[in-house]
Amino acid sequence: MTTPYKTKRKEGKTKKIREGKKKLMKDKRKGLTYESGMSGPGGSMDDLEAPAMKKKKVVCETCSLVGHVTRKSQKCKYSTNEKSKFYVNLPPAVETVLVQ
Repeated sequence: MTTPYKTKRKEGKTKKIREGKKKLMKDKRKGLTYESGMSGPGGSMDDLEAPAMKKKKVVCETCSLVGHVTRKSQKCKYSTNEKSKFYVNLPPAVETVLVQ
């Protein structure tokens, strides 16, 4: 059940939206619409093209192969994923240096 306060607030919001739409339509008829890049020199923003983004190469820290990051990937030589064909392989032992 909606409280009277919520109903009144919703009606106020819809009234503002309706008034805004009416004002926008009047301004459009008069030619007072906003376009991006109006104040700057040149054409509109539609003429500009976004630069192409380059993809980063992802490299696994364990096996040093490109294309995956973690051992959970099926592509990793030392995968922990049961579906991987490399599942039984163990990673190379990490040598520890004892500091005396």
